[in-house]
Amino acid sequence: MPSKARIALLVPTHFQGEMPSPGEFIDWFKAAEELGFDSIWVLDRIFSSSKVLDAMMVMAWASGVTSRVRLGTGVLLLPYRNPILLAREVATVDYMSGGRVDLGIGLGGRESEFVAFGMQISERVKRFRDNLAAMRALWSGSNVTYEGRYHKFEGANVEPHPVQKGGIPIWIGGEAEGVLKRTAELADGWIGGARNDPQMLGEKIGKIKDYARARGRDPESLSFGSLEYMTLDEDVDRARDHMHSLTSSVYGPNFDTGANTTFGPPEPCIARLQAVIDAGCTEVIVCPPDLSIGQITRVAEEVVSRLKK
Repeated sequence: MPSKARIALLVPTHFQGEMPSPGEFIDWFKAAEELGFDSIWVLDRIFSSSKVLDAMMVMAWASGVTSRVRLGTGVLLLPYRNPILLAREVATVDYMSGGRVDLGIGLGGRESEFVAFGMQISERVKRFRDNLAAMRALWSGSNVTYEGRYHKFEGANVEPHPVQKGGIPIWIGGEAEGVLKRTAELADGWIGGARNDPQMLGEKIGKIKDYARARGRDPESLSFGSLEYMTLDEDVDRARDHMHSLTSSVYGPNFDTGANTTFGPPEPCIARLQAVIDAGCTEVIVCPPDLSIGQITRVAEEVVSRLKK
């Protein structure tokens, strides 16, 4: 586990109005790296009433204009993906970025999407496990043979393999007890969603550590992240409206922006992130409302610089 908390950014990829230009994304990626953020993460969505960019494509776009910042999916909906194709995509981005990929994965929870993919939502945990095992097998060597519940191959090669020593770090996102147990069993880290407060985060991190110990794993080898939606603005009402515009496009109009996001001047934002770090998070993923470089500059200079990580 890192000796201090890393501070990350979530790329805004959901838009209800006019889309930013590709150049605005490039400028934002470069600014995020220059401002010292440790990583950039991307959400995954399939069907949405908003305009949504593909997570893997955004990650690849970011990798080409940065050189240091890590790149993560927070989280990719794994049961929907063909693991053979995804293994190739992830390994390619890891190679092209010089070994900077973190793969966050989750189950997905919308029955309409499973129906559209010709799957049953009741099979999602089995598909998740099979897909992850198939990907890890393909990354492990040459002429690989694998037989799972949904996928099998013989003498298969997906090369180049990921270049990171020890392989691609796997993070699992979700809140259910089964997710916490699977994190302790299968993953290198866990990502908490936007509806957690610091106390809830601390409790879930404690459970994952207990499950890891029970499996003979070192709990201190795991990383723990949290999505923290945040807007800095001295006008609190304007900040709330700005934040609500984003969360509505991501989670729908019933998402409780007041309870689940932080907005306003720097002080409450500092307090929130510090509480998340104190709860045990090692990767704090700040989610800004848009591609404003001024906003992430304020976060870096007025919030991050004052944290006791």
